[in-house]
Amino acid sequence: MSISEVLSQLGGSGEIAKSLNLSTQDVEGGANVLVPVLLDKIKAQMSGSNGMLGSLLGKASELGLVNKAMASLTDSQSTGNKILENVLGSPAASREVAENAAQQSGINADSLKKLLPVLALAVTSFLNKNNNQGGSSLASGLAAGVGKLFK
Repeated sequence: MSISEVLSQLGGSGEIAKSLNLSTQDVEGGANVLVPVLLDKIKAQMSGSNGMLGSLLGKASELGLVNKAMASLTDSQSTGNKILENVLGSPAASREVAENAAQQSGINADSLKKLLPVLALAVTSFLNKNNNQGGSSLASGLAAGVGKLFK
C-alpha cells in the first residue's frame, strides 16, 4: 500500500488539492511527511492503556461517519480535526506537527495545517478498510496498514 493509495481514500491527490486550493505537489509532498507521523501517533495511541482512539475510530466507522465525512471537504476537515485531537492531544500539537513537516518538506506550514485534518481522515479510512478486510481489530488493521504502506 502506498501513500497515493491512502490519498485515494478521499479521491486522490488532485481532488484533495483542488478542494483545499493547494498544488498537487504540496498535497503529495505533505502526505509523504505527514502520513508516517500520523501512523506513528496512532500506533502510540493504540498501544496506550486507555484505548480511547480505537473506540473513537471504531464508533466513527460503525456510524458511517468516515464515509459521510469523505463526501465533503467541510465534513472531512471537521472529522479530521476530531481525530487529530485524539491522536495529537491539542490544536497546538497539530500546529507543531505541521511546522515540523514544513521544515522537513519545504512546503508552507499553512498549507500543511489545511492538509493535516484531511490526511487524518484518509489514514483513518485506510485503517478502517484494512481492518474490515480481514483484521480482527483496528490495531491489527494498523499493523497491516503500516506494513503495506512502506513496502
